[in-house]
Amino acid sequence: MSAQQFIDPRVYNKLNLLLPNQAAKQKLLQAKVKPDPEQLHLLQLMKWGYSKGLLEDDPPLRSLSDLGSLLETMDYHMEPVEVMQALWGNGPDEGAPAAKWIDPRVLAKLNPEQAATYALQQLQALKESKDPTTSTRH
Repeated sequence: MSAQQFIDPRVYNKLNLLLPNQAAKQKLLQAKVKPDPEQLHLLQLMKWGYSKGLLEDDPPLRSLSDLGSLLETMDYHMEPVEVMQALWGNGPDEGAPAAKWIDPRVLAKLNPEQAATYALQQLQALKESKDPTTSTRH
């Protein structure tokens, strides 16, 4: 269960119907992880991948503790609607790099570990786009 117990479960029910959450739910089920109805499935997939250490061998992502802190912030200190807006919004806008959002079509094509890694990489790219001082690229 999410740390945000005060949030009306209907909010999660509605947001979990969005395509990225539906794709993430399928990946959780494939990984034999029970989707938590009181958490965004996409966030749950990312937390699952992070806890499995899926990014430890990914050299560009050297700030794993920062990413873990960001996941915690998203889970404990942001409204679910804000989380989905940050991760998905309305999809790619013209002129906006695709690296700044999570594409449910990509999630659907990957196995659970790859899907979690992809989502975490996209989160890292989003984080870097908001704060260039955190860039892991040289």
